[in-house]
Amino acid sequence: MPTDMHSWKDNHARADDGEMTSALPSRSERFFKLADDWYFTTRENVTMGPFESLELAQHGVASFISFIQLAPSKLVEVFKGY
Repeated sequence: MPTDMHSWKDNHARADDGEMTSALPSRSERFFKLADDWYFTTRENVTMGPFESLELAQHGVASFISFIQLAPSKLVEVFKGY
C-alpha cells in the first residue's frame, strides 16, 4: 500500500455495500504512478514502492523477483497472505 494515505484514499472508493474498492490498475498492469511516485504490484497483489521513476520501479521489480526466487518457501508464503 502506498505510504501516503491521502493519495491512497484518493484512489479508493466505497462500494454500495460500504467496502473499500481500489481504483488502482488491475493485476495485469504491474506499474502505476500515484502522485509523483511509481509503484508496482506483485502476483500476490502486494503494492511495492514508492520509487522516484518508472525505471527505478522496474529495477525494483527485478530485485523483488530475484529475492523471491531465492527466499525460503515460508517467507514467500507471507507475501501470499496479503
